[in-house]
Amino acid sequence: MELEGKFGRLLWSALGIAAILTIGQAPAKAQTCTAGDVVGTWRAQVGTDPPWDVTVDLVFRFAPDGTYSYAAGQGSFQWTSHQGRYIIRRNGGPSSRAYPCLITLTPEPGSVRNNPQNKLGLMPLQARSLMADQQRTFRMQFMSFLVLQDTDLNWQDVGMFGIHRVEE
Repeated sequence: MELEGKFGRLLWSALGIAAILTIGQAPAKAQTCTAGDVVGTWRAQVGTDPPWDVTVDLVFRFAPDGTYSYAAGQGSFQWTSHQGRYIIRRNGGPSSRAYPCLITLTPEPGSVRNNPQNKLGLMPLQARSLMADQQRTFRMQFMSFLVLQDTDLNWQDVGMFGIHRVEE
């Protein structure tokens, strides 16, 4: 009985935290798996895994014409940036109920800028399954923010991160 009590408190705590995080957020709109779902600027701060244990700032800008720009770093210290093309399509796999859409980001090779002063390199991004400087496909889940998860991960595992739309 004691275990159920602790589990129940943990569950309600997690639900409460989720509710607090979504208060004041714009409600999720229906996903169409088109550019209209993501057009605009999105930001996130994501913690990386050991041994790095750093917080990375991510910025995505998606244009209606299927192009994007991306930057990752810490504050004004940029690690990598690039522009490229994105394609959104419906997810037909077993994860489609949780993640109805897929987005593939393909950097234009000449646009990739990696900061040589970044002594960590891109390994913290790659190890955390975040966008680095190579093509990557993410599952997308629409909440009051956008949840992305690399398709190389098992969809039932942890490894997703959220990006929030910036009012422009």
